[in-house]
Formats: sequence, C-alpha cells, structure tokens
Amino acid sequence: DGGTYQPPSIDSWVFDGGPAAEDEAFALNSKVSGTITLNDLSAAHLISVTLSDLPDDTIVEKKLGNGDFVDISKTVISEDGVDRSVWTVSVKVPAGGNGQAALEDLLDAITITTPKDMNDNFAAFTVNGDPINDFLLNAELRVTVIGGPSVAADLSQVLPITPVTDAATVTIDTEAVDERSPAVRATVSVAKGDAGPSVIVDGKLYVQVNASA
Repeated sequence: DGGTYQPPSIDSWVFDGGPAAEDEAFALNSKVSGTITLNDLSAAHLISVTLSDLPDDTIVEKKLGNGDFVDISKTVISEDGVDRSVWTVSVKVPAGGNGQAALEDLLDAITITTPKDMNDNFAAFTVNGDPINDFLLNAELRVTVIGGPSVAADLSQVLPITPVTDAATVTIDTEAVDERSPAVRATVSVAKGDAGPSVIVDGKLYVQVNASA
C-alpha cells in the first residue's frame, strides 16, 4: 500500500562494536551501524530506531543539539499476551534530504546505560521482572516513506559488559583503653564491592600503624 512512491532500502544493519563498560553510558553508534538508501527523494521519510526488551533499570537517553540529554520513555506493549518494553527514537528527513547522515546522527544521539553494578562477572538482569542471564541488545531499524511504504531490519546481540573494580569498604573499630595500656584491640572489617564478591588474596590483610610521637 505504498502508492507510487519507491520504497527505501536498508543495505546493512549490524552489531560491530565491542563490550560496554560497567556503569558507563555508550552511544548506540559505538555498537551498531547501518546504511540506507532513500530511493525516492521527492518524498519525506521517517527513520526510527526501536530498542526492545532491554534489562530492567537500563537508561535510554537522547542527546540534544545543545549537548543535554533527555530520557526516552519506555512503552510497554502486549504481544500475544506477553508484555514487551520498547524505546523508540525517530527523525524526519525532508524531501531531498540526506538519509544516511540523518541515520548516523540518530545513532550517535541515542545513549544507553546498563543497570547499575551489573557486569559479566555479576549478572542479575531481569526483563519485566523475569531473570535473564545476559544483556541482550535488540534493535530494529525502520525507514518509512511518509504516506508510503516502509522497510525494517532487526538485530539481536548479547552485549558483553566489562567489570569495573569497585573499592572495598574497610572499617576499623577500636576499644577504649587506658593510656597506660600496652595494647589496643582493633577489629578490621572488609566489605565487598558493589559489583560482585571480593576476596582477600592468600588470606593476608596488611595493616600499617603509625604511632604518634
């Protein structure tokens, strides 16, 4: 039902990036790239990127022209009785416009921050409350002639998340003693970092004590 408009084409839509870093935002164009052709330059087009079923607490934002970021609202849709979460960002290309440049700008503007403290060593992801093992990046590219036909391409890729070492919390408690006491009892507690279990290497903890003059 596209009338007399020539449909656009999606020449490539691929995951070609490396892992993400824990707790750091990344632009979508660092992980995904695409090439398109607008075959009917007499018509305006709409280019849309839809992310779906990202883990709970994932943050999706769009970078504005002034450098600020705004949250992209999550929409929950139902398909065959199953709830799905989607985030859609679109850009309109006027008649005669450069569709490829518009797509590249759109991918650069979309940023994703993975759930806090989650990484490949400590993954407790959920999607709509259901546990999953990995961060799955699902992305659809759709190019539409406004008032005419559209084409779409999908990709789905497990996104590795490189752990970032979190500092352990060290607490030292001492007992009140008389100034003539020859010894002071101290208790040293080491709490694990946020991103997973911590261990004391070889079971040895070194404590440096500085005595005042």
